[in-house]
Amino acid sequence: MTVHSFLYTSSYWISPEVLDVMPVSFPAASLCLALLLVPARSPAKQQESAVTRNKNTIERFYEAADHHSDTLLLRTLQFTAPYPGFYQELSLDNNGGAFTARIVPDWAVQASQTAKLESDRQEQIRQMLVHLTIASGPSPPEPQPGELRTALVFYNGKTYERHDFNGSLPVQVQDILDIVRTELEKAEKARYEEFLRHHDLMEETYGDWQTKPGVVLVTDCRTRGLKPTRGLLLTLSGKRNEVPPAAPALVSIYSALVFYPDGPITGIGCGGSSDDPLSSWGVTWTLPKGSGADAAGTDKRALEIKYHAIDGTVTVAGATYQLAHGNMFVIRMTEDWTPVVRQIDSRQDEQTTEQGVLDQFKATLRDDVAIQQLELN
Repeated sequence: MTVHSFLYTSSYWISPEVLDVMPVSFPAASLCLALLLVPARSPAKQQESAVTRNKNTIERFYEAADHHSDTLLLRTLQFTAPYPGFYQELSLDNNGGAFTARIVPDWAVQASQTAKLESDRQEQIRQMLVHLTIASGPSPPEPQPGELRTALVFYNGKTYERHDFNGSLPVQVQDILDIVRTELEKAEKARYEEFLRHHDLMEETYGDWQTKPGVVLVTDCRTRGLKPTRGLLLTLSGKRNEVPPAAPALVSIYSALVFYPDGPITGIGCGGSSDDPLSSWGVTWTLPKGSGADAAGTDKRALEIKYHAIDGTVTVAGATYQLAHGNMFVIRMTEDWTPVVRQIDSRQDEQTTEQGVLDQFKATLRDDVAIQQLELN
């Protein structure tokens, strides 16, 4: 999931065609990222996709093993027979980015971990892969129940090699995987220690802020694409502590229409720590190479909206807005990607559907022809 510069633990790379997001919750003692975004499909392709998704066959494992990015350095996919419908992936890219997770094809990425290897570790693994010699031969038979199946892909310095194994791996291969796993475990430990430090800091700074009357805790974040223009509808919802103490009321925190110039969306999400009153929603656009482009030949632009639960404010591009003065916003990214924010003097407190939110914008901004023409993608 990362939109890298915000509060997120990971990033998602998506089609700009249609955005349809599953809600995200903010459970205790965790960082959360919201989104599952899917490209547009014709009805026939939707039907085909549904059929494919229900095929929990071993072919899904081999399909994944046969495809990899050009930046891959090392990748293993593993499961214990019989194929359970998911597999464990471990990978390392040529920039030192390590990743592992349980992959449920077309459905979920679970218990993911990431790490950034130091340059000396990267070079060590590169040299080990260059000198890794695995005899070519026919693929092993299908694994027996209880037997480990591994698909290995790696770059040997000249080309990619693919090998399959049943049972234990060659010692040279296992040594390389152990190095990557050790780095992942170190990074996970460091993140947990940072979380504990952050938790202590939040308690010291804000005390038991989650139970204060009037505070609205984030529970749900949704993002939808718009048509016919390039736009997004963001809705952030939560539960408000009532006065006197009673069951929390489900309310809308804020909603925003975001319009942007021509440029594909490459990352989008919302998240924060459950013990931190500050949470964020952000989107990243990656433009073709131009002035100020990075080494990869792209030029990235980003928008971030910060919500502060104690203050009841949102902040965009350094400007802070009191939600008591209106919790509906129209944000237009100019041609130079500067956000121009309009806070509407209107409130929508009740939680509703994305269509209900869009209808409220239309009812409030009756004189805006472009907004009257908007539809959910």
